[in-house]
Amino acid sequence: MSTNKSNSPQLINIVILRSFAIIAVVLYHCFCPWLFAWNWTECQMRPFYSYFLECVLVGRMPLFICVSGYLFSYLLNERSKYQEFSNFLLNKTKRLLLPCVLFSFIMSITFKSNPLYDLFYTPYHLWFLKMLFLCFLLTWILGKYVKGKYQIIFLVLSLGFMILPNIKFFSLGQFFKYYFFFYEGFLFCKYRKKISPYIDSKTALLVHLSVYTIMCLIVAYLYYMNQSLINDDIIHINKPIAAIRILMRFYTVIVGFSIVDYIIINHQSYEGVLFKKLNNLSYGIYLLHIYFLNVLHDHFFYVFELANNAIGLVCPLVLFIIVFSISIFFTWLFKLTKFGRYIL
Repeated sequence: MSTNKSNSPQLINIVILRSFAIIAVVLYHCFCPWLFAWNWTECQMRPFYSYFLECVLVGRMPLFICVSGYLFSYLLNERSKYQEFSNFLLNKTKRLLLPCVLFSFIMSITFKSNPLYDLFYTPYHLWFLKMLFLCFLLTWILGKYVKGKYQIIFLVLSLGFMILPNIKFFSLGQFFKYYFFFYEGFLFCKYRKKISPYIDSKTALLVHLSVYTIMCLIVAYLYYMNQSLINDDIIHINKPIAAIRILMRFYTVIVGFSIVDYIIINHQSYEGVLFKKLNNLSYGIYLLHIYFLNVLHDHFFYVFELANNAIGLVCPLVLFIIVFSISIFFTWLFKLTKFGRYIL
């Protein structure tokens, strides 16, 4: 996959994709209070929300995780970072597990849940940190000791992880569910020159966008034709929809890279300063946004009930603007301190 910043520690395509991914993740969570998954309040707009989030944004986490694998591959293979396992393990423990322990404790105290349970099972969004730690650990081993065609073979085999039991302890179930996307990103970076013609060209972009649009329309049609799904809000219990959603999770990664790489190739002078700033804050935004979302719900519950009336369509968007802005501000504030920079 080509890039005009091949010698830079911050690849501009990854910076842009991670920025969009964190926006999509926070946006999804700002809709969740009105969805069946969280069910904080009843909502007449739930069917529309469900389609938009469970279909259009279904690839948000695969893209987020794939980008992490891509960057790890770049640092490991092209910049020779993390060559010693002990230094690598220490870095990822400090970077992922330490913030997980700290923020898990903060959320447990704030929302009066069981700190020990939260630490090992992490019902909040912090499951992502433990899952990512396991992804880094396994990929470091594969990157060191698995070569050539065996890398592709293992990528295919990792699809089988997704059917393994959903073990909640230490986010093992999430690791099984998402590891393919991390390793996919790892190999995307390593073989980007070979993959480039299928990703970066105008023809490839048009094909990928067309296929993705068709899948969205098919899901919309199936969803509309099945009134029971609209009433119950759980669209992935329908087998045809579930199958297409799985394909969309994989295809979002391809579409994302295709769009961003094509734009970069045709705008060689583009520096993406705004995206770089957002990317620099993305880790803190992820860690903080669920905390602020829960605080707002606990103290302003009546606001969430507004989604039942005519302004319901904009409520999650307003909530997103508020939560995203607060998360950006406090991340920036924390990073002004030595401890904040160490954690975030």
